[in-house]
Amino acid sequence: MEPRRIIWRVYHTISLLHTGRLFRHIHWRGDMDIAPLFGVIITTPSPPPPTLVFWRTPPVGSYKINTDGCVKDGVASGGGIIRDSSGQCIRAFFSFYGDCTILEAELRAILDGIILAQRLGLSVLWVESDSTLAIHCITKG
Repeated sequence: MEPRRIIWRVYHTISLLHTGRLFRHIHWRGDMDIAPLFGVIITTPSPPPPTLVFWRTPPVGSYKINTDGCVKDGVASGGGIIRDSSGQCIRAFFSFYGDCTILEAELRAILDGIILAQRLGLSVLWVESDSTLAIHCITKG
């Protein structure tokens, strides 16, 4: 094939994908400056509005442990906070876990919170985590 024919096919394919709305702005990431050469006008969509979230206090006489784990640059860590039924902070905690998966970091943060609560003599506990998989592992095995 001739170079002009190859260029035409690429141009034509990109135009068809764009016209059919199969080629979106995210596909141009890093190459947005050449999109107009293909007749593609890129408009960046507005970010969605923030979602309001609410922290609910645990029942009177109980305590809530909120935890989170993360892995950044191959190093895992996690922590959380223990609060009473009025929302007062009882204790906050944090730890490095080294080399492990995000699920392990989430589970270890939950475990650290429960162990700390036991050491503090707190027995009626509610545990909240942003990891539905970690909660599922604990509740469903």
